[in-house]
Amino acid sequence: MTLPSSQRDVFDETQTAQQEGDSFWRVFLDTCEEEIKDWLQTSASAMGNAIAYSSLFAAAVATFLNDLYQNLNANTNSTETTVNILWLLALVYSIIAALLASMVQDWLARALKSNTRPKTQTIERFAQARLTAYAKLSHYRLDSLGTFILGLMQVAVILFLIGLCLRIYLLNSLVGKVLIANCGFAGLLFIVASILPLFNPGSPYTLPISHVLTAVVYGLATIMASLSLFGIIICIAISSWVKERRFHIRDLDPRPIQGCFEDPTVSVQILRILCGAVIHRRSFEEVKKMIQHVSKPAHAARFISGRRLAFLLERMHGVLFKTPAYLRYAARRWLNLELDGVSDFLVNIRANRASMRSVTEALQHEVNSVHAAEGSIRLLQLLVLADTAVDNLTQAHSNQDERWKYFRMIIGVLPAFAACVGELNTDALDRRDISLHTAIASFRWALIVAMGHIERRDGDPAGTKARDIIRTIFVELAAVEGLKLQRVSSEDHESLDELFGDARDPRLEQAARLELAARNAFTLLVGVGQCNWERGVWQKPDARYIPEGGLGMWDWHHLLVETELRRRSASDELQEFLTQEHVRDLVRAGSDPILFATLKLDPIAVDAVRNLAKVVDIPGTTMDRSDSRIEFQDIPQVGPTGTSKVSVVYGIQEGSVEGGTDESGPLIHAGSSTAD
Repeated sequence: MTLPSSQRDVFDETQTAQQEGDSFWRVFLDTCEEEIKDWLQTSASAMGNAIAYSSLFAAAVATFLNDLYQNLNANTNSTETTVNILWLLALVYSIIAALLASMVQDWLARALKSNTRPKTQTIERFAQARLTAYAKLSHYRLDSLGTFILGLMQVAVILFLIGLCLRIYLLNSLVGKVLIANCGFAGLLFIVASILPLFNPGSPYTLPISHVLTAVVYGLATIMASLSLFGIIICIAISSWVKERRFHIRDLDPRPIQGCFEDPTVSVQILRILCGAVIHRRSFEEVKKMIQHVSKPAHAARFISGRRLAFLLERMHGVLFKTPAYLRYAARRWLNLELDGVSDFLVNIRANRASMRSVTEALQHEVNSVHAAEGSIRLLQLLVLADTAVDNLTQAHSNQDERWKYFRMIIGVLPAFAACVGELNTDALDRRDISLHTAIASFRWALIVAMGHIERRDGDPAGTKARDIIRTIFVELAAVEGLKLQRVSSEDHESLDELFGDARDPRLEQAARLELAARNAFTLLVGVGQCNWERGVWQKPDARYIPEGGLGMWDWHHLLVETELRRRSASDELQEFLTQEHVRDLVRAGSDPILFATLKLDPIAVDAVRNLAKVVDIPGTTMDRSDSRIEFQDIPQVGPTGTSKVSVVYGIQEGSVEGGTDESGPLIHAGSSTAD
């Protein structure tokens, strides 16, 4: 099954964004195809042996039956009838085993045949198709049919020996007793080897019957757990009915326990969720959402997770960490923090010194392209935000210091890395490429989120290391011209060192996070404006790089709920931004749906401007903090006949739709033209 060398160089040309991973996928194909080839040869050999053994055994049983079954009639005594039944069943099972072994040989031969020639696709696409085939082969356990065949042969041997003991005992009791004693001892060893995996899953002494016993035991456990879970659901529903004084039959929906039957491990997770819900008195809707999260299937996309990720890491772990470029490529192309198994992988990297040394090398090794820089930034972001239940306990005990334990190595190379990224970002923005600028803003947001996880504990130094590392990263990034944060307020700190110095006061820490978040959002918005407001990754900058359910970068304004902050005057940068061409185009469009549809200013950008105006006073602008409406007044606008001043409201126009409903959109309130 190894790909011929003549075909290895005839893949379609890879796009620039994927070229960094080409060599990674070549190594994967070499490794896995050799492994699969060996496995196929081993399985084929095992099936050949099974056919030979079952054939010989069937012949031996047939020899014993030759004389016995001729005397089989209605007058045959019960013992002889029993012996006939046992030996006939042994013969049938051995023949079936031989037939199945020949069928498995054929299935294995066809399992990995590819109908698509590699020259019709890129190496990444071809390798991922092979990865899917290998993972499915592993999942459906085609090789386990060999275990089933062995089980049939074992059953046939057991039936034959039981019949043989009965037959010999009838002929000679002494010989029969000796035979029974020896067969009984062998049977005892067989039973011990069969049940040992139930107590020690790592035991190599696994027999086919062990799988049956495991299925029975786990099946009973799943049924018991499911009944218990449904009982808890009933209790939660009744509690909700009493509290809300309303009866909802849907609260008794048994579908949430479906995952227990699909995967026994899911029942354990659901049980933990429901027990926690009872203890913490969570609402039924919260519980339902958590259950859906653990029960949902993995995404079928280019992202690699779950079984596919485990399969890949088993074979490529060493290669992945020996070649830093592969780590960047993985972070940029196929790791998704929302999917199963990815957080565990990243947490293990973060907690391992050698792995973090490889990450540090990735920041130093040939970061000479936008894709390499973006992959490095995204890798850091994933490492910062990755969480697991066990790791959260460690982080809570250390007040997040453990999360940043090995980031000290990265701090040493950060100045040079930041300078390189700054140059690449400036060049990318000049070429209207917003991807790296977006990654940097999303990474800053990850740091802001991480700051919020650090608690203030009087007299406890825990958390100090985490704060210092976050401060250092922010300061080093801001020291580079191409990575500076734009100022939103005229009172924003010129030096981030001063900002973090103020943040040592617990009363000002939240305000510091808010300032960083607002400036980060505005900085990204300015970059989007430089790229002519073209649609792209900036619209969802954190997609797949934050845990599911977490706040994204454009949701930074939720920090306002936790912060009492007086509104300050807008910075010169923000005021200048509001007079840019496409912002003025939004003003010109007014409520005309045709003109509004042609605007290049995305609704996400409009909402971002609204949120910025919640923390600053823009000259000629009024806004209620609790309202989502901003009124921009007296924005200068240059037209063909002179300069005009236009007042515009973004938000709700009351009574604009028939029936009294509301309509969102930019509305021109008044306009006056003044000739030059």
